[in-house]
Amino acid sequence: MFPKLSPVLAAALVVFSSFTLIAVTKNQTAESVAKPRTLDISYAGGCGPDQPAQISSISGGSLMVPLPGWGKHQFKISNSTDSAQFYFNQGLSLFYGFHVSEARSSFQEAARLSPEAPMVHWGVAFGNGPYINSTVYSFSDSATIAGLEHAVTIATDPLEKALIQAQLSRFTKDRTLGKAARNDNYLAAMKNVYDNYNDNTEVATLYADAMMMVNARNWYHKDGTEKPGTSDIVAMLESIIAKAPEHPAALHYYVHVVEPSRHPERAIDEADVLIKLMPSVAHMVHMPSHIYVRTGDYAKGVESNKLALEGYENYRKTIGNGWDGTRFLYRYHNADMQGANALLMGSYAEAKKGFMVNVDKFEKADSSMLVSPGFGDLVQTVFAQNYLLNVRFGKWNELLAMKKPTTNYTVQKLIWEFGQGMANAKKGKIKKAKGSLEQLESLLADKRLTIPMQNRSSMSEVLVVPKYILAGTIAMSQKKLPAAIAYFESAVLAEDSLKYGEPEPWRIPARHFLGQAQMNAGLMEAAEKTFTDDLSDHPANFWACNGLKELYTLKKDKQSLEKLLVRYKKVFELADANPRGAIY
Repeated sequence: MFPKLSPVLAAALVVFSSFTLIAVTKNQTAESVAKPRTLDISYAGGCGPDQPAQISSISGGSLMVPLPGWGKHQFKISNSTDSAQFYFNQGLSLFYGFHVSEARSSFQEAARLSPEAPMVHWGVAFGNGPYINSTVYSFSDSATIAGLEHAVTIATDPLEKALIQAQLSRFTKDRTLGKAARNDNYLAAMKNVYDNYNDNTEVATLYADAMMMVNARNWYHKDGTEKPGTSDIVAMLESIIAKAPEHPAALHYYVHVVEPSRHPERAIDEADVLIKLMPSVAHMVHMPSHIYVRTGDYAKGVESNKLALEGYENYRKTIGNGWDGTRFLYRYHNADMQGANALLMGSYAEAKKGFMVNVDKFEKADSSMLVSPGFGDLVQTVFAQNYLLNVRFGKWNELLAMKKPTTNYTVQKLIWEFGQGMANAKKGKIKKAKGSLEQLESLLADKRLTIPMQNRSSMSEVLVVPKYILAGTIAMSQKKLPAAIAYFESAVLAEDSLKYGEPEPWRIPARHFLGQAQMNAGLMEAAEKTFTDDLSDHPANFWACNGLKELYTLKKDKQSLEKLLVRYKKVFELADANPRGAIY
């Protein structure tokens, strides 16, 4: 654990091996830390209702400590002490990395230390504002608005004044303005700033951020084609990266904007830079896995999330004072993505490590997330992946030993029932398997499952996929291959209709079951196409590769088999699964 040092001693901060050493500017003085000038503006906590609580005073009135491994990005501001500049840079970098509670407290510490620096008040407002993962905000916080209004009066630098005025276009006392109007006003204001300072990569990045917020996470149609305005965002971010290849926000935002597209591989270089850029900042280390899971670099996806989890736990210790940040984003989601990458890699050991983090480290304080309309259903899937893990790897006895959930969480019970049905079907206990299918269908009738989360499919749409998979598996166990194929084709259609999400809303691709059934029925050309199509959706995934391996073996197609084994040599080496084909 790092000691809670004053900023003047931050240059002595020891960071983890291979992590970046972050030092406060060498000219910083003890006086600048100990005697902040004062201004009668006090800031409230974050405006976002779903944000973690503001970090309270840590020691001696300080609102934040120097944190390790957030990189070296700087945005020089005027009339600031070295200490305030340090915390401003820390806050900006952390906000760019969606570590909003740490960012907010860093900006507030900068404002405490140098309240006469105009941009610290811009920073407090920016930290209190929305980002693409959290778009529901109130912009009417009186202290934030007062800080911005004061900052405009003392700002002498034209760029700083323009940026502060842009914030005032959305942070306003006019409570009649809706979110869309505020986003539009801010976009127009930032476009004006960009038009006057288009050679400034910081301005360009803030403009790109404003562009992204207008239709946050709604940039593509279901088929991966761009919606209006998306190409402009992509072009803006690419132009920034060309000028500033290590700009943390440009790299991060580019990964977000490109990952749902038809060509996520164009961000592979950016992902490789990002994973090393801010080595203690959990979300930034995690984000490359959103590209890796789409390009077939699953081992890199596993590793990025392991490092991200380490970063989160170390930040908890460093900040101390009971700080947990946004656990869902920094712990649960990262562990879930570790498991999702490992599933496609065919590694039971690595998938179990990821998913069991969420089983073993779930905190009761987060239980309210599980019942939040729409979002709660998504959260329940995260904590039910240990059931699907055992389905994926054919752990039938382990599944049957897993006790039925005693909670009223419909999604969790539904996924458990799916696992029970799959295990019993595979063991030839058809009556019990059909009983689970009936229970699954009954649970799917719960109207709460029809509530969608923003830009995601509802759970009623997602969980119809396992219904068809279970029905098809029962038919396969009864040697009714035509019926099984029909059910699996329905599962594929249902899965293909789902909106984009990473991890995917359904983790065991239906094409693996369809291809296996087609192969068992002697429909070799159809099976080969099914597995090949799946490799387009999930590049280099072990299960489709293994399906093709079995198919070519059965066909005695030595040439195709040899090509497959050579091309996917690493895939087979990394997997610890060994089914006969694409499924157990």
